Amino acid sequence: MCDCFYLPLDETSYFGKNSDRNPFEAQALRIIPARQASDSIAFGNRTYGLPDLGLAMVLSCPVWMPGAEMGLNSAGVAIGNEAVFSRFKADPAAPLGMDYVRAALSTADSAEKALTVIIELTERHGQGGIGSYKGKLVYNNSYMITGRDGAYILETSQKRWAWKKITPIASLVTMMRPYL
Repeated sequence: MCDCFYLPLDETSYFGKNSDRNPFEAQALRIIPARQASDSIAFGNRTYGLPDLGLAMVLSCPVWMPGAEMGLNSAGVAIGNEAVFSRFKADPAAPLGMDYVRAALSTADSAEKALTVIIELTERHGQGGIGSYKGKLVYNNSYMITGRDGAYILETSQKRWAWKKITPIASLVTMMRPYL
């Protein structure tokens, strides 16, 4: 089971997330230094029509994918995603929600901007992809998005979405079947 939490305390806030991946599927901590800003975000085999602000990022991700389960950028935006299963089936050919995490961290200098970016990408491209190293696990996503300007929970299913602002403390928990 994946879990995220957000806890604002005075001048500091805390964000946390775990991963429910197979214990034999290695996670990498990727440090992406600040880079020259550009007109478009590109990684993996996709290009997103959004500007890349060149923000430095720390990403936690399975070693086989370019996206991230969770990450933090130099503007103080943190995002974690979780698998969601709904009656609206995800598209195996669409981008992974983890790709949207990385894209939002590349272009968002606030939690509100990251929320807008993920919504825009979800509406434009849908979501899904094969989210497991072995097998054919395809799913929709929930996100916890935090920054200096506050925090949000975003629930998505195919190209549908709903969000709410977090006040004052929140957790996001989803249940998944174990990987076999």
